[in-house]
Amino acid sequence: QPMSLPNDTDFLLEAGRLINSGQSNSLILHGNVHDLFEIDLPGGEGTEYVNLTTLISQKWGIGRNIVLRYELNGLIQIPEDAEEALNEAWDKLRGINPREGRAIKEMLGHQVAAQPTPTLAARIRSAVGDSLKALEILRQITLCSRRGHLDARVIILIDNADAIIPDGPLPQLSEQDRFRVCKLQEWFSEPSFANGTDTVIL
Repeated sequence: QPMSLPNDTDFLLEAGRLINSGQSNSLILHGNVHDLFEIDLPGGEGTEYVNLTTLISQKWGIGRNIVLRYELNGLIQIPEDAEEALNEAWDKLRGINPREGRAIKEMLGHQVAAQPTPTLAARIRSAVGDSLKALEILRQITLCSRRGHLDARVIILIDNADAIIPDGPLPQLSEQDRFRVCKLQEWFSEPSFANGTDTVIL
């Protein structure tokens, strides 16, 4: 659901209401997206100005929320205090027992493939420069939450979304742009995502 940004941070309250009410799990922010926003420093030591993604990360990255950030051709950024939980959830999604460090099918006596399953960190590194792969990794991270492998609410911030899904008629977009648009449409249309608690903000 598109939402325009005012010059202050009141839009976060409106966005929170939209998400918490279940009206939408995907938001498109537009307007003053390149503005800097003033926030208070910890301990009352004054204020500083931060960009939009940093503002949302700081305001919403609390409690059970895990805020991930992604920018075209960059690394998917994971908060340090969430790395262990996400790694375990990623392994569980692939049938790997995090405590034993091997596939559950091995415990059941099945033959294990010679090639180990890539870790989440390895998959993220391999997606640098490949936005389609990065979007699929982000989709699968939300699967971890939806399937009960992650006791958290995942909030994904896609920075400079206009570079990932440029505005314009679909036939006029490049092949890569069309693939990205279709990937996001497919992801956001999944019933388990639409009815879940995870959120994607562009």
